[in-house]
This record gives sequence, C-alpha cells and structure tokens, in this order.
Amino acid sequence: TSQTDIATAYNNWVAGFTYSGGCNATDNIDELPPLSDLICGGSISFTYIVTSDCDTAQCSGSFGVEDAPALVVNCPTDTMLAACTSQTDIATAYNNWVAGFTFSGGCNATDNIDELPPLSDLICGGSISFTYIVTSDCDTAQCSGSFGVEDAPALVVNCPADTMLAACTSQTDIAT
Repeated sequence: TSQTDIATAYNNWVAGFTYSGGCNATDNIDELPPLSDLICGGSISFTYIVTSDCDTAQCSGSFGVEDAPALVVNCPTDTMLAACTSQTDIATAYNNWVAGFTFSGGCNATDNIDELPPLSDLICGGSISFTYIVTSDCDTAQCSGSFGVEDAPALVVNCPADTMLAACTSQTDIAT
C-alpha cells in the first residue's frame, strides 16, 4: 500500500473519533499519535477519552498496516563450462544463468539486473561475476553469482628437427 493511501486511510480512521452530548465536553484527540511511516507494516493504538461535567466515556481503536512480505532474492548457482564450449552453447548457458536472478516480496522492490555485464567472447575462457541487489521500501537484499568458461588448453605445436642430407644421397635413402 502506498504512503498516500495509508495517509488517506489514517485520516479517515481519525475522523471516526467523535462524540456528542454531555455538558462542556472535551476530548483528548490532540493526543492521538501522529502517523508514522507504516509502509512496511505496523500499527497505532489510541484510547479516545471524552470528559464532560457529568461523565467520562472512552473507546479504543487501532490503525494498522500488515507487515510487508519478506524480501527474498535468488541467484543461480555458479556456472563453469568446459574449455572450448561452442559460442552457441555458451550463450544458451549464459541466458539460463541470467534467468536465475529473481526476487519476490518487499514493497515496491526494484533490482539492478540491467547492470548485469553482457556476455563477452568467452570461447577461449574467462568469467563474469555479478552482485544482484534488490531494494524495496522496507529493506535491501543481495546475492552473487559467477559464470565462466574454463581457459582453453595451451596450443602446442611440434615440428620435426631440421634434416640435412649429404649431396648425392639416393632417392631410396631420402624416402626412408
């Protein structure tokens, strides 16, 4: 519930404290607690007392807002793909990893998913780390995850040793 809607409901609740009759009656409405920030939940209680020359009467009331649902954030498990995974398979795994960043609860919660680093060329290896932060009117929660591809094994090239045969070597000796 928005703070504006809470304030409107509170003012309507306050307007319900009334009296009639009595002689020279006075009340304690000026002692009513002011509206505090209840957007995350809470309540205000008040005992309304009216005193007249002949009698005293009272009633009690409370105004409240249900507690906000707990803010829960979820991050995917860290993902590490094998070296030399194809770019298509890397992209699919990355998109599945991104889909694992979710939240529920809170009041007017927003997240920073738009700050997630874009997928770079990881075919030869590398990783991306991200801290997912969700902020609501009532609290903030975060978790982290990483996505990567193992470094490609070093490329090793082997060449034969230089060979120099004597002049006039027979073709049979050259072939063997």
